[in-house]
Amino acid sequence: MLINVSALMQENIGARRAYGFTGETVNDAAINCDAELMRTDAGILVSASCVSERDETCSLCLKRYRETQEFSFAEEYFPVIDITTGKRLPPRDSSEDLSISQQHLLDVGDAVRQYLILHELQNPVCAPNCAGLCPQCGADRNTVSCTCPSEPARSEWAALREIWASRSQT
Repeated sequence: MLINVSALMQENIGARRAYGFTGETVNDAAINCDAELMRTDAGILVSASCVSERDETCSLCLKRYRETQEFSFAEEYFPVIDITTGKRLPPRDSSEDLSISQQHLLDVGDAVRQYLILHELQNPVCAPNCAGLCPQCGADRNTVSCTCPSEPARSEWAALREIWASRSQT
C-alpha cells in the first residue's frame, strides 16, 4: 500500500489526491480502502475508509465464519527528508508519528495494520442468535437439541439475588 508522494509534497497546502486499494492483505485480512491524501503544512494527511474481511472463529460455537468490518481513520504522515533540498529533517517530538520515507514513499499499510488491531473482535460471534456449545456435553446447540439438564445457579450468588429481589419489591 505504498504511494509515491514526491509530486504532492511539492504542491501547495491543500492539494489533494485520491487512491484506492483493492484486494490487499494485511494481518490475514483482505482489505479494500479508499484514501484521500491532502498536503498539509508539515506533511500529508491521509483520510481513509476501509472494509476488511477475515476468517474468524465464533467464540460460542467454535465454527469458522467470514467477518466483515468497516473502519475509517485520518493520520498525518511526516517526511524525514526535505523535498526541495534533500536534507534530512530534524526528528519530530513523537516517536509514534507515521513517516514518509527518504524515497518519498508513504505506506498506508502501517496505519491500516494499526487500525485493524484496534478493531479486532474480542469475542467474535457468527450470528446474533448463535446458541453456542452445551457446557456439559459439548454439543452444538445450533444444530442439535441438547438433552442435558440445565445447570443450577451457583449458590454463592444466592445472597445477592435475595438482596436484589427484596430491593426491587420496595
